[in-house]
Amino acid sequence: METPRRALVNIAILASLIATGCSAGSASAPISPAPTSTAPLSDGPRSPIAWVGPTPPPSAGPTLPASVDIASAGGKAVAGLPSVDWLVAGGGAIWATGDAGIEQIDPSGHRLRTIAIAGEPCGAMDFGFDAVWTTRCSVSGIARINPLDASVTLGAVDVQIPDSETSIAAGEGAVWLVGGTGSDTLVKIDPRTLKTIATFPVPPGSVAARAGLHGVWIVNPLAGTLERVDPATGMTVATIPVGRSARFLTVGEGGVWVMNQTDGTVVHVDPVANAVVATIAVGSPIDGGDIAAGGGAVWVRGTSSLVARIDPAVDRVTVVYGPPSGSGSVAVGEGAVWISAHDVPVTWRLPMP
Repeated sequence: METPRRALVNIAILASLIATGCSAGSASAPISPAPTSTAPLSDGPRSPIAWVGPTPPPSAGPTLPASVDIASAGGKAVAGLPSVDWLVAGGGAIWATGDAGIEQIDPSGHRLRTIAIAGEPCGAMDFGFDAVWTTRCSVSGIARINPLDASVTLGAVDVQIPDSETSIAAGEGAVWLVGGTGSDTLVKIDPRTLKTIATFPVPPGSVAARAGLHGVWIVNPLAGTLERVDPATGMTVATIPVGRSARFLTVGEGGVWVMNQTDGTVVHVDPVANAVVATIAVGSPIDGGDIAAGGGAVWVRGTSSLVARIDPAVDRVTVVYGPPSGSGSVAVGEGAVWISAHDVPVTWRLPMP
């Protein structure tokens, strides 16, 4: 069973830092309107983590636009889908983590099947090397899903995966994850054999990784930094201050984008200069949340809104969709933006604006 909306930080890690196979497919169900009443939002463990780093300069940004109801904007709820969390698009489908494994959804919003994953799939998924990738927390491993037949290949890693609020990265020649008892190890994995190629040290407290634009990018929410790692050597080539409780990130639309939970901001990092070019206010502090790039925009799954659209050309929020629905994930692909709200629960398909 997946940990309900992802326990944030391993308490032992935080204390030490401060002190020193497929299941049978279910029948397809069409998209239907969201229910008019919803269950109360759960408090859950999804909240900004304690901030122990230096205080960054205050964020600046314009007043956010008025919220647009997602149903009024053409959003539809995926029918027959259980409560799910992390989302990723790729291989002609949408993939969502849930209690029973990973749900496969077709581009029109029909639920296709549930794929069982041994060892508790956890953390944000990725798509690369023609496969879906997820970490497995209870057995310290990874899983690769073939989108053509939904077959699963499992791999083990020698380091502990201490935090379910992580992300796996597929790109720049390998699959990458952060692990170790102090969240201080970057693991480089062969996408063909699922064997560990190498491990590299990273600052303790690092949690999530993404790959692209000639780098492996790692956030450290305790320090409020983004590390750029050379994928060939494993050496850190830049440490970029980004914001309080930097937690999730995405690579795309010409930049690296980091969501700062405590600040309620997104930082746009120029991958050429290795520098912050904009800090964009997206609302209140974010409980959990997620971020994705695609379709000419950056999409932020927040708390004060369901999802916000950032125009990367002007570095500001241009559309805010509601209603607020607790925590969840966001993915872009197959002609739509996909937003999960596991507290409600509902998963939305919003046609690409």
